[in-house]
Amino acid sequence: MQNINEILDTKLQERYESQEKRNYLGASMLGDECMRKVQLQYLGNRAKVSAQTLRTFDIGTLLEDLVAKWLQIAGFDLKTRNEEGKQFGFSTAEGKIAGHVDGIIHSFPEELKKSG
Repeated sequence: MQNINEILDTKLQERYESQEKRNYLGASMLGDECMRKVQLQYLGNRAKVSAQTLRTFDIGTLLEDLVAKWLQIAGFDLKTRNEEGKQFGFSTAEGKIAGHVDGIIHSFPEELKKSG
């Protein structure tokens, strides 16, 4: 009989493996030291990712939203989604390199403008 953690790990892995593979190189990979790793991602080979890492990714996604909320409360005009509700994205090299940004600051609090 499986325990709860084993079931969660299995389901997280299944969710990850069922996601559509990217048809582009993620911009965050461009600075990686291992050119072989970059090449494999470009060719569509998805790296094996542990369930623990997948949980960390999920936590990071939640924290992004929380930090954005804090910045907005502090007076930053921060946009995190476009009109369709998706993250702002960008691409180059005919779509072969692409990425997303966590947010775009349009303006900042008056208190910061006064401090010089």
